[in-house]
Amino acid sequence: MSHILLIDDDSAICDVMGIVVTDLGHTLSIISSFNDLKKKKKLAVDLILLDGTIGQHTGKEINKYLRKELSLQKTPIIVFSADDKIEEMAEEIKAQGVLKKPFDMTQLEEIIVTHIRE
Repeated sequence: MSHILLIDDDSAICDVMGIVVTDLGHTLSIISSFNDLKKKKKLAVDLILLDGTIGQHTGKEINKYLRKELSLQKTPIIVFSADDKIEEMAEEIKAQGVLKKPFDMTQLEEIIVTHIRE
């Protein structure tokens, strides 16, 4: 069983993604704001699902914090958003995967399984 971190401020998305993650047998932690993330001194997770925008903060800002402040350089990050530029951002931050909203739950399952096995 792996530990997956979901960073998103939309509770409905968190609920649905949470069902998929737990149905796959993984543990899920949810962080819904950049301020909540900043309160963490240490995180040990196997995969990060990151929304492209959290409140007033971009996925790029959050990624930078995850990588530098929480030393999660080797943890795969999957970004998701309805923004047309999500692929561009994913490339910039060297994300391991992208989910363009709206995505179906099969796509989410597949990307989780792929990156947990690597």
